[in-house]
Formats: sequence, structure tokens, C-alpha cells
Amino acid sequence: MSHKRMKFTQYFTKGAIKTLDVACGGGAFSIVAAKNGNHVMGVDYDERNIKVCHEYRAAFNINEAQAKFQTFNIKALHTLNDTYDQVFCFEILEHMMDDDAIVASISKITKLGSKLLISVPNLHHKPLYKEEVSPVENGEHVRFGYSFEQLETLVAKHGFEVKMKDTCAGMMTQWVTSFEGICADKLFGGKPPRWFSALLFVSLYPLTYLDGLFGGEPMCIFVLAEKVR
Repeated sequence: MSHKRMKFTQYFTKGAIKTLDVACGGGAFSIVAAKNGNHVMGVDYDERNIKVCHEYRAAFNINEAQAKFQTFNIKALHTLNDTYDQVFCFEILEHMMDDDAIVASISKITKLGSKLLISVPNLHHKPLYKEEVSPVENGEHVRFGYSFEQLETLVAKHGFEVKMKDTCAGMMTQWVTSFEGICADKLFGGKPPRWFSALLFVSLYPLTYLDGLFGGEPMCIFVLAEKVR
């Protein structure tokens, strides 16, 4: 599923701007931004993810001045001692009980004209295999998803106006994702070895290019918003 979200990199601003990648994970989007000439700060709560980011940065021969990564509490983004021209918030709001506070923090470290790029699960998608919503904030999804209208309302409250919308991960991608989950669950109790996950990915990923042949709601929605007040 994460590979499908790479299509959103087409909306990244290029040049020597300052970009913040919120909950950057392994740093894939940060690396693309750095290669676009951005000066990137990637933050994540998990030290293991930051280690992967450093390895990824070295693999692409990107220096630390271009892309920095640090362990950070994303609930305290407003305490970052900087202002950013572009902020990525990919697949994080659905994990946070107080999503409003996250967007409010982002608003405090951006300026007029800054861009906010958000991707979240689509409220109207069909549930994946064993997809559940957690009643507490424990790293799982605390809400099933968002509609475009909900995202627009959320960002508008904090001075952002949606300029672009997009989607990814159609029905075939969702079927493949569920099938991978079933295999992992039935064969390995939900914890498949890396070789098996890699084998499934290589075998099944080409099928996801058939998304356009099927109807149904996409799994992921995306907005690009601009700070207007």
C-alpha cells in the first residue's frame, strides 16, 4: 500500500525550501524531497524508524545537511524551533485521537503560502482483512478514515485551503493487501519472515496496476492545502 502512495510525490514542491516530514517512518518521502532539492527534517517517535532513515539516506548518498532525522514527539510539533514551507502528514492523523491538535501544531510552524500535504484512509473504503479501529491510541487506527469534506473542514479551521485532491490504492490493491494479510495470518500467525513478505510483494504487486479496471472506493485519499491565513 505504501508504494501506491508514492504517486503523491508528483505534488511535492521542488527547490531549496524547508520541508517537514511528520511521522516519517523509514524516510521514503523525505528522501524524494531531498532529491528535489529540499532541506528536509524528518521526525518520528520510533528510534528504529530513524535508524532506517539514516541508512536510507546513506544509500542514496544524501548528506545530513540536506536531510536530517530525529526522534520526536509529533504531538509537540509546535515546539520545533523553525518554520517550514512544506509539511508532509502521510498516514498519521488516523492514528491520533486529537487529530485537530496535530494540524493546529503544524499551523503554528508554517507561514502564508506554506503547503500541507495529507494522506489518510478513505472513510468509504471496504474493510481490509482484520481491519479494526482501536478505542485507544496504541499505534493502531483510532478512526476508520476520513472523507474529503472532513479533511477540508479540519485544515480550514487552522488556516489552510485545499487546492488539490487525489486518491490511490483501488480495489485490486485492497484485495492484494487483504490476501497478504490472510497468508501471513494463516501460515505464520501474523508474523511472516521477510523472505515470504518479499516473495508475496514481487509476485502480487504487478496486479495492483489493474486498479483502474475495477470500481469501488479507493483505500487512500490525499489533499494538498495551502496556508491562506
